Amino acid sequence: MKDIMFITNHNYLGASPRFRVYQYLPLLKQDGYSFTILPFTNDKLYSLIHEKSDYHKKIFYFIERAFKRIIDLRLIKEHKIVFIHREVFPFGPLILEKFIAKRKITLLDFDDAIYLGHQNLDELPESFLYKLKYRRNYENVFKHFKGLIVGNKIIAEYCKRFNNKVFILPTAIDTEKYYPIKKKTDNNKITIGWIGSPSTLPNLKIIKNVIPEINLKYGEKVKFLFVGSNNRYFNYDNCEFRKWELDYELKALQNLDIGIMPLVDNKWNRAKCAFKAIEYMAVSIPVVASPVGISENVVIHNQVGFIARNEKEWLKYLCILIDNKELRNKMGIKGRERVEQFFSVKVNYPIFKNIIDYYLNLL
Repeated sequence: MKDIMFITNHNYLGASPRFRVYQYLPLLKQDGYSFTILPFTNDKLYSLIHEKSDYHKKIFYFIERAFKRIIDLRLIKEHKIVFIHREVFPFGPLILEKFIAKRKITLLDFDDAIYLGHQNLDELPESFLYKLKYRRNYENVFKHFKGLIVGNKIIAEYCKRFNNKVFILPTAIDTEKYYPIKKKTDNNKITIGWIGSPSTLPNLKIIKNVIPEINLKYGEKVKFLFVGSNNRYFNYDNCEFRKWELDYELKALQNLDIGIMPLVDNKWNRAKCAFKAIEYMAVSIPVVASPVGISENVVIHNQVGFIARNEKEWLKYLCILIDNKELRNKMGIKGRERVEQFFSVKVNYPIFKNIIDYYLNLL
């Protein structure tokens, strides 16, 4: 019998399972654990989900994966414990999650407020799918799990109302893979960047009036790079929108000069783990972020970047960083040190492993 069955919503292409599950698997294997990992999506379906492609094709691959999911669940009996990342099935009632949790030692791991659902759903692409995905009754299911593993203290406080075994595991980053590089000089051009997804794109409206002010002051000296959607959100010549690709993500991060994390203040974003900031900081990039959720606990104001509370401050702090290369370097170094101390795989893998061990030892 194997030790752990990992059930994830996406394969390694999905950011959340990649950083909360997949990057720990080689370490678990190295430490002698046996496991099986069962993602719902594969490469094909994940790519289709994030494209404006034929709905018939999406439905076909979704049904194919749904059947595979049902068949794969027979393997549960061959494992000591079950670790579910976010969900077993992406839509509908949480029947399978409850079924598994009642029959096996089962942990539920998540780093978003999945119990709330996205705010302003109508602003999201293919919003009807998000409504099916997020408007689910998680609170009635939380109590059936042996433990909940969550990304931050805000989510933890909420979940403690339903389950007395709640563990905080920050979404960590591998600092041996995500590291700073010496940038090539491009006529002193400054690249301000954002990495996200179509679902987080609406947060960029926070800076919609800041970009023209930056352009007016600096002209061609500044470029904006938005990775996560090939749909243009701003129509300026110096704004580049690129579809997210796994092989491009690290290169994009390493070649930024300033990273931004604007967040609309709503219940969903208040529970975010500020992972964009952690990615920027890991590669020694200073950050300008909104003061939403745990952002201020991650981005220490005036040390690793700035917290911008309004458009005036967004403009002010971006200009300070554009004008001062020495400050960018200084804040970048401090940001890297903070990630190594609190948000690295090296620091958080022992927490992950100890949680697994705790439940294996119950058997």
